Amino acid sequence: MTLTNDETSAEPAVDGRIYAAVIDVFREAQDVTHETVAERAGVSLPALRLRWPAAADLAMEALVAGCFPTPPDPGDLGLREELIVIISRLLSEQILHRDLVQALAARLPVDPELNRAYRRQVILPRNEVGRRILGRAVLRGEVDPEVDPDLVFSVVPAYLAYRTVLLDPVSDPGAAARLADALVLPLLRRCRPL
Repeated sequence: MTLTNDETSAEPAVDGRIYAAVIDVFREAQDVTHETVAERAGVSLPALRLRWPAAADLAMEALVAGCFPTPPDPGDLGLREELIVIISRLLSEQILHRDLVQALAARLPVDPELNRAYRRQVILPRNEVGRRILGRAVLRGEVDPEVDPDLVFSVVPAYLAYRTVLLDPVSDPGAAARLADALVLPLLRRCRPL
């Protein structure tokens, strides 16, 4: 089945073809356009435009669905364990999709629409998970209520992006615990809003 001009939603198999086309275009360091995606996925261009009026939203939805889903809340495990769960997942994601992380790092500064879509579809949902983790930690007395969550939420992704873009992000089973212990937990216990 392909999208027709009258359809605004698709079957999972069609979505999969669309997402795969977007990811392929992204990996080739090309601009994600409706025309390119429609041709590669074998779907109707007008229907694709109807469902995703902005190509940036299409690009980010495909990347989130296929490669960078919002990590689930790990549950009430205690701050250190919750951080390790989240950081481990982010490390694995960065290693598995290093080429896409590098492509995003190159595209986000020069594409304002993609940057907005990235913030809306990746950063904000992930920060919400982080806020729930910090909220539980505050209630348990593990973190000062005055902690600056925005600063904390920028440190781990910045470190991971640096590792992914500039260094070889080899898999290291102890990396998440070391990062939590050496950087995130001390920061959470000292960090105040600027």
